Amino acid sequence: MTADRRKQRAIVLEVVAILTLILITYSVSAAIALATFIVGIYVRSAPKSLYFAYVMLAIFVYTVGYIFEILAESHQSALVATMVQYCGGAFISPLMFFFVCEYCGTKLKKYHYVCLLLIPVLACLLLWTYPLNGIYYHRLEFVTTGLVPHFILEGSFFYYLFMGYAVLLPLAAIAVLLFHFRRRESLFKTQAVEIILTIVLATILPVLSTTCSLIFADRLWLNTTPLILSFSCLLLAYSMLQLGLYRIAPLAREKIIETMSDGFVLIDMQGCYVDANSEAKRLLPRLAYTSIGMKLDEVEDLAWLSDENNMSGKEFTLTEPGGTVKHYRISETEIRHGDKPICRCLMIYDSTNTRQILDEVSSLAEHDNLTDLMNRGAFSRNSKLMIDKIGASGGEACLLMIDLDCFKNVNDVYGHLKGDEVLKTMADLLISRFRATDLVARYGGEEFCVLLPNISEENALEIAREMRLQAANQEFVADGEVFHSTLSIGLAVYDFRRHHQLESLLADADAALYAAKNNGRNTIYIARIAEGSGGLPEETWITLERAPDKS
Repeated sequence: MTADRRKQRAIVLEVVAILTLILITYSVSAAIALATFIVGIYVRSAPKSLYFAYVMLAIFVYTVGYIFEILAESHQSALVATMVQYCGGAFISPLMFFFVCEYCGTKLKKYHYVCLLLIPVLACLLLWTYPLNGIYYHRLEFVTTGLVPHFILEGSFFYYLFMGYAVLLPLAAIAVLLFHFRRRESLFKTQAVEIILTIVLATILPVLSTTCSLIFADRLWLNTTPLILSFSCLLLAYSMLQLGLYRIAPLAREKIIETMSDGFVLIDMQGCYVDANSEAKRLLPRLAYTSIGMKLDEVEDLAWLSDENNMSGKEFTLTEPGGTVKHYRISETEIRHGDKPICRCLMIYDSTNTRQILDEVSSLAEHDNLTDLMNRGAFSRNSKLMIDKIGASGGEACLLMIDLDCFKNVNDVYGHLKGDEVLKTMADLLISRFRATDLVARYGGEEFCVLLPNISEENALEIAREMRLQAANQEFVADGEVFHSTLSIGLAVYDFRRHHQLESLLADADAALYAAKNNGRNTIYIARIAEGSGGLPEETWITLERAPDKS
């Protein structure tokens, strides 16, 4: 008898220990769900991301309700505990679906929410009014003879409809998640894969547990779904805190980057290609065929992107299919993790409008407003470069200084507007007569200057003669009176022995022009190196002679 009592006592102690362990386990599960709910509220950083917290809250309520069911001593108290479970458990699947849709950026309409919540709400109403309606269960028996009190039930059509809904909706959430991941290239691929796998695992495990409960309902005396759900809470909390579920939100971030009008290219610190958005691949088509991890300096047309120096400010030009020329500029940002640089982010943006504005400003700064010819400053800069090239190559060149004769009389007699017309007409004459390689400028007032590279004295003189004759034959009309405006021209022939700088060539052409103005006007004088001038003073190196008129 004593041995039997000891055996019974040992069995009771063993049962109490097991029951206590079960209660502690489920209490820990409830605590995990509650802690994850609190973390979801306070740690979240993405707006309107409460569905994560709602899922955790529903799991917490469901787990607490099941703990009450284990502790229940009567059918009625166990039924009340089941009702508490349904307040949370019935809504876990739709809330999980809303959470996944929100994470993927899929917008749901109001009627979607209503339809998806309709079945859980109906299941709760049918359960809460049981046994008055007798619709949700055909039979519900509370058993206390086993190790853990539990229900043995026979469900109706509505019960199995709800359970099927609770299984299929999470699978639909997984399908949405995989669909969005498949159709987009993740810019944070490793992180996105880890997050998606974590969410899939956290979603599929409760589905498997619920399915097993349905299939083996008559053999299971303990509901393991709350334990599985607590593990899902830990997985989702890990994805949020460690993988940056809301801190980076790769799918949503990718959606923004893919729709940007600017190009986005990611390169690691070893010069290897990481990723690019659609606009970057449109601008640099070779990117679309470049594998992740490939060194860009080994890829044709992309080696310049792997330059170790900062790419900010680098510009390039593309011709669109319609023939439009577009200018692009690169801005580089170094991405760091702590103190360590991990990759380089290149932003490629359209700078065409800015470039056009700068070109217009530059053109205004370098050109005369009235004649649209180069101004004196721009002429000096460009001419010096040209003279240096000619001197280095041993080429030929001539310079013309051109002045409108008696132009002050035109302004005084016919007015400044007519004087501007004369200047503009003469400028058009110069533009039409000279080559694209010649530098033509309004040097000041009524004076023009032309530098002609790679031309002989004879050819330059022929051009000057034709231009002088054409100008003399040009008629102007003012107040019914016809008048003419003639040109005096000084021509200087470049000689490397004397013209080491542009200024000396200008001085010789100006001296020839002065001679033309003082010797009758409407004529051409030539400044050339005098024969045997090597031993003479520098000022006697040139001779000024009038060019004979064209016969």
